[in-house]
Amino acid sequence: MKQLFIFCILIVLSGTNVSAQTPCPAQELQSISVNADSPCEAYHGNSHYYNFVTLSTVRNFVKTGTLTWQYRQDTVTGIWQNLSPAIWQDLGTDVITRADFTIADNGQYRCIFTDTATGCRDFRKVNIYVNPRPQFFISTDSIRCEGMYLGVQLNNDPSQVLTYCWQPDLSGQTNNCEGDASAFLFDRVGCVMVSGIVTVKVTNQFGCENMIYTSGLCNQEYLDLYTQVNDEDSIFCAKSASLEVRRFSIATLQTGWSYQWKRNGNNLAWATNSAIKPATSGTYSCIVTNNSGCTFETNPAAIIVNPLPTVNLQPAGSTEICTNSTLILNAGSSAANTFSWYRNNTLMAASADTLPVSTAGTYRVTATNAFGCTATSQPSKITVYRAKTTANGPTIFCAGDSVVLQQYTPNTVSWQWQLNNVNIPGATFPTYAAKQSGLYRAKSKNIAGCVSYSNQIDVNVNCREGSESMANLKVYPVPSSDFIEITIPEPYQHAGTLLLTDLSGKILSSTPISGLASQRINISHLDSGIYFVKLQSEHSTSTGKIVRL
Repeated sequence: MKQLFIFCILIVLSGTNVSAQTPCPAQELQSISVNADSPCEAYHGNSHYYNFVTLSTVRNFVKTGTLTWQYRQDTVTGIWQNLSPAIWQDLGTDVITRADFTIADNGQYRCIFTDTATGCRDFRKVNIYVNPRPQFFISTDSIRCEGMYLGVQLNNDPSQVLTYCWQPDLSGQTNNCEGDASAFLFDRVGCVMVSGIVTVKVTNQFGCENMIYTSGLCNQEYLDLYTQVNDEDSIFCAKSASLEVRRFSIATLQTGWSYQWKRNGNNLAWATNSAIKPATSGTYSCIVTNNSGCTFETNPAAIIVNPLPTVNLQPAGSTEICTNSTLILNAGSSAANTFSWYRNNTLMAASADTLPVSTAGTYRVTATNAFGCTATSQPSKITVYRAKTTANGPTIFCAGDSVVLQQYTPNTVSWQWQLNNVNIPGATFPTYAAKQSGLYRAKSKNIAGCVSYSNQIDVNVNCREGSESMANLKVYPVPSSDFIEITIPEPYQHAGTLLLTDLSGKILSSTPISGLASQRINISHLDSGIYFVKLQSEHSTSTGKIVRL
């Protein structure tokens, strides 16, 4: 390390001048020698600056004694204090050192020698002063269209006269100054998250310097942009690749920016997003405006866009065909193309531009032209007209009851109900109340003229009939899903039996009645359907109907 002797005010007092301090001079100390690395203070910031200061006694070495080192900041009236062993090394010896000497250590130093034999003392003192280094930080003063303006904000003595050296990289060329003013325009692209991307060295009038860098500079509004073709090359199929505005830096495109794409120098009214899918060949660029009103046009990108094949699957939408009939689907595309047909998203073994279909499903076709560009049609939904009949209630019941059959197949325009495959006169409506046993179905026709026979429904009227009376037997509520209440007519209240049966007459339960005017029965365990309750006595029977929901 290069050694420099700093300017010191050295005051040496002889033994005859210390009578006020001690009754006798020791006449041992001659002077104090000062050695320092730099005339500038030590400083540890982004850059480290050391300053080793060494104080050495110059002695006669004729006497033996002890040494005491002291310091005071005020060289005239200051109070002497012993140096701290935590700061100064080797106190009590002839050579002491301070590793990081700063302006806070400036002042007057003395060494006191005390003769061991006589107690006589003498001392020598020296003034030590080092110059300050500029202490500052880098601020972001403003962000404009041209970039970020950085500044130096001084933290210590404002009277210093400063010079500046801005270095926007760490190339190792310490004199590679790109700016010598207190402010610096950082016009690099976007965000550069690299430690030390901008360094400034500031030097004061004493020749003392300090160097600080700023890291992670990020101008989110800087228009460091280019046109990106998101494909392997600049030749692609229409709308299969995109043009995008990208940033050179890692910053993202900012919310609030506006975009206007141009083709061959002309604005495209539809292209106002950061990415577009062009369908026409040409040279594209984009004018981007940021939130500060700054604008930038990206580099032109010349692309060749090959056309997509035309596909117009017919018939389109939904089509209903007759049972056992065939419909021809047409791709609506040039026969020179190749085709792939799909039913319910499953590839079919068909490759022509037409496809005969007789099965319901959702069909679509993909055409590929000579450029290798593909286009897929809108789906065509094919349904097969099939009539379906349902029963709105139990199909097993007693004589006098009925069940309503209905056939509400969409697109149906006419109906003819049949019993055992024979037309029922006048039964030409969507519903029919069946009262006889037999097989019922509906012959129907849709708006396209397709004829369909529905599924058959078996109706069975098979309750056992007898001389039963429904008089005076009240059952409620009907229908019910849990309990029913039965009012017992007076003739049955003294001696009778309450029976629960199904439609076939099978007895499900039997309960004796004696002295009761009503009876509650739990039917929650029964299946949904029609049931009967019967009150039997020696001379008569009364019946009521139950509907279990």
